[in-house]
Amino acid sequence: MIQSLIQSHQNLFFSLFQLGQNPHFHTTIIFIADTMVYPVLLLATISFFYLLWRAYESHNFITRIQKVLYEGLAIFFSIVVAWGISYILKISVKSPRPFLRYPDIHPLFLHGGYDSFPSGHATLFMALAIMVFLYHRKIGILFILFAILISLGRVVAGVHFPVDVIAGWLIGASVSVIVYRGMKRYFL
Repeated sequence: MIQSLIQSHQNLFFSLFQLGQNPHFHTTIIFIADTMVYPVLLLATISFFYLLWRAYESHNFITRIQKVLYEGLAIFFSIVVAWGISYILKISVKSPRPFLRYPDIHPLFLHGGYDSFPSGHATLFMALAIMVFLYHRKIGILFILFAILISLGRVVAGVHFPVDVIAGWLIGASVSVIVYRGMKRYFL
């Protein structure tokens, strides 16, 4: 049973990694897996300030500004906690990246060493996406798509295994749901 799971995981990794081997797609994959994080974070920041601006223009602006600041604090807290859990696991597990485990793997960009599990990018962006989704469904779906793209792009680029990404998604999503429920229960 365990050997079958390991083999399935290995097959999934090599299938996804193979998608990135066409040189015509290297720039796109590098953008998705590595560079896209900055526009996504910029979009999150712009969205936050847009909500503040909209709150300022409303009739009950004090209440609306408090709500936006509360949401921003919840998002920030969930990201920090999720990333902290991910970081502790990374330094505890010390899992090698695919290009260290398999010498024939040549990643599209070098990133890290023995810190593959869990994916910090998958953790951070899923925590952000789920928390945004819990407060704002429509834009939250967009952030979930971005989190999935960035995470899978890192597997295709050869810097993570699928299990690293799945673990990151689970950590990020779980922390966001717990923080959302906890803040709703104790602060509202």
